[in-house]
Amino acid sequence: MPKSTKIKFDPSISSEDICEKIQSLIESDRAEDLRAALELLDDHNPNIRQLAVSVLGEVEGSLGRIAARSALHDPSCIVRDVALTHLWANGLDMRALSKMLRNDEYWTVRATAADALGDTCFKSARRILEAAFHTERIAIVRAHIAMALTNFEDTAIKADIEAALSNERDDRVRIWFSATLYAMGDSKRLKDLIEILHGNNYAYIYITLYHLRQLIREEDRAIIQTELKLLKNIDVGEAIICRIDKILEEWNMTDK
Repeated sequence: MPKSTKIKFDPSISSEDICEKIQSLIESDRAEDLRAALELLDDHNPNIRQLAVSVLGEVEGSLGRIAARSALHDPSCIVRDVALTHLWANGLDMRALSKMLRNDEYWTVRATAADALGDTCFKSARRILEAAFHTERIAIVRAHIAMALTNFEDTAIKADIEAALSNERDDRVRIWFSATLYAMGDSKRLKDLIEILHGNNYAYIYITLYHLRQLIREEDRAIIQTELKLLKNIDVGEAIICRIDKILEEWNMTDK
């Protein structure tokens, strides 16, 4: 249960300064400073708890594990979400990930749990994800689950994802499913993603760029590079142009 802690932060202090303070407590040789840092996981302010697990969770070994696992039970979905991102680096807790994917009340936490399970590449994680795909009711979480399954060679669930795509009406989720199927070897989905790039919804263009950056196959890179260069000549907004420039720069570095 969140409570008052010994350390008090001025309301005007920045997040960066809070993180620096927590880091200094961790690096201190005094046991009471380390205890004070851990106590921040129980602070009454969820923003403080979020920052605490962000910093503590980065620490290798038992301290990072203690922080991440403790924060998994936080009443704030934001704190739980951050805690999940640190589980892989600090000792995987498959049971906790599975439980949060199945039972957490907030879709963002379930989606993050799916991402983390996919990163493990364990066969047991694949089974957990496949089961969750069929029981999850929120479409965007199912999209995260589907994408997580691209980390496994077994694509037995591909037909189920195709069926989900054909029945889905949310264009944002359709992009996720199309990108997933492309990652699973369905080359014709690349055409669907390119069409989205030339659409007029900037949010969808940005999402599609994110997926293409992550998933593009070597044999398709030249096609996408041409499309991205064409896209830069259209008034798509500074944020999208910056994203395109970053992708092209990364690919150029890879080629060198």
